[in-house]
Amino acid sequence: CNGSQFEKQKLYPHLQSKLKRSWPDVESGNDTRFWLQGEWNKHGICSEQTLNQMQYFERSYEMWASYN
Repeated sequence: CNGSQFEKQKLYPHLQSKLKRSWPDVESGNDTRFWLQGEWNKHGICSEQTLNQMQYFERSYEMWASYN
């Protein structure tokens, strides 16, 4: 898929803190930047025509929250 690369500054700080809890990086601890970058660049980028980066991670969090 082609699209925009991950940009952490596009994620609101409030969402970043939610993602630290719901989608932790078990390899690097609390620094989720590289984990989220990898997830966006590998999977989210393919959804960019429908969901931008912020919407992709918001939707991911909403899905997690609906089951927890």
